[in-house]
Amino acid sequence: MKESGKSNILLIGLPGSGKTTVGKLLASKLKCSVYDVDDHHLESVWGCSVADKLTELGDYGFLEAEGHATKQISKSNSIISLTGSNPLNSEAMRHLKKEGYVIYLESAHESIVERCEKMRVNRIVGQSSYSLSDIL
Repeated sequence: MKESGKSNILLIGLPGSGKTTVGKLLASKLKCSVYDVDDHHLESVWGCSVADKLTELGDYGFLEAEGHATKQISKSNSIISLTGSNPLNSEAMRHLKKEGYVIYLESAHESIVERCEKMRVNRIVGQSSYSLSDIL
């Protein structure tokens, strides 16, 4: 994975597209660590759940705080599973892309809605005002 000085693989995609699952599978195959931005980074930086932070700050405040926290990530030889909203912050993405290759995971909207409903996902930007179908 060290070709061209880049040592990470960044997984991006819509909420529920399988970033966390694919990240774990890739890390196992490539014998490297997996780093889930929601679970391993944001919650430890903030000291609360992502859902609680989203409720506290609202959509726009959350995106700003998430971007700031994401710019603090410093990893190597890792699979980094980004949040569904990380790509909305161009500065944070520039920071991450310096050290990694980006892989976009695409999934049918119907599958995403079904997965998110099954998992009872409550940490999607815009979810308080719009249905998941509308967000997608």
